[in-house]
Amino acid sequence: MIKPFIRHIFVENISYKLLALLISIVLWLFIMTRDDAQQELQLGVDIGLPDNYSLVHLEPDVVDVVVKGNPRLIRRYAKDRPGIKFVIYNTKNTVLRLRLKEEKLDLPFGIQLVSMNPRYIKIEMKETKQ
Repeated sequence: MIKPFIRHIFVENISYKLLALLISIVLWLFIMTRDDAQQELQLGVDIGLPDNYSLVHLEPDVVDVVVKGNPRLIRRYAKDRPGIKFVIYNTKNTVLRLRLKEEKLDLPFGIQLVSMNPRYIKIEMKETKQ
């Protein structure tokens, strides 16, 4: 009684079962061998200065960033076109050299920084009269 039932499970519609197994193996291989996408973005630099200062020179004003990760996440991140934001609160120096760090990019989970060029920006500002 049990043997015919087990035989029925494995032998009935064998071609459909083999086709389903083949499709699942191909899908598994596709997912396991899929590489993350890599994309180059150009992000603008946004500087926030104290009220009594104005920006004279910013070099460079655009940073080349290469990120990798899920293609959908990268497209969403690139669509928003975030900038790299710096806020200067209080300084006596009128010329600053700021180091660009990964934290300034505010990358979402699933996207990794591959490279960033340049790594430093130069800001020249002047004190304005109020």
